[in-house]
Amino acid sequence: TAGMFLNDVLDLEFDREKYPERPLVRAAISKEAALGAVVVLFIVGSVFFSQSVKAFAGGLLLIALIVLYNFWHKKNLASPLIMALCRVMVYNISFLAFLPSFSSSLLMVGAGLGIYIAVLTFIAKYSRNSMLIGTLIAGISLYDGLVLVLIGYFEGAALAFGAFVLTLVLQKYIKGT
Repeated sequence: TAGMFLNDVLDLEFDREKYPERPLVRAAISKEAALGAVVVLFIVGSVFFSQSVKAFAGGLLLIALIVLYNFWHKKNLASPLIMALCRVMVYNISFLAFLPSFSSSLLMVGAGLGIYIAVLTFIAKYSRNSMLIGTLIAGISLYDGLVLVLIGYFEGAALAFGAFVLTLVLQKYIKGT
């Protein structure tokens, strides 16, 4: 969420021309308030993962990747790969918060997610088909659900499927971009 807020702050001039409905463009939220939220969310995320040195270090790397992506994404062909790294880091940090080392399963799941996110980000960067993009964004929950089924956490998989449906429903009111 911090990354999305930072994206809106850094893309404000671009959004004034292309997306006048955005909250910062409409002044529904001030630029200062959005930046404050970014800082607070980065701090909260860092504190959440501070019980493990590895998870905390991973969180700092994630923050660096988020900032890099947001400053660089408009003019960088590799930006979908950076976004993919950001999403994969969320999996890795979550894992490191609870277990001491990586596993080959985590690496495979992370690679699958990374490919999905890179393709989604590439499509979002070069397409304006908001229905397709919104469906692909919702599809992240389906991927998570599949992972949860594979590890036998069926209640979590049901929640992930619910998140997929809810995301599609809410996109009727909030455009999936």
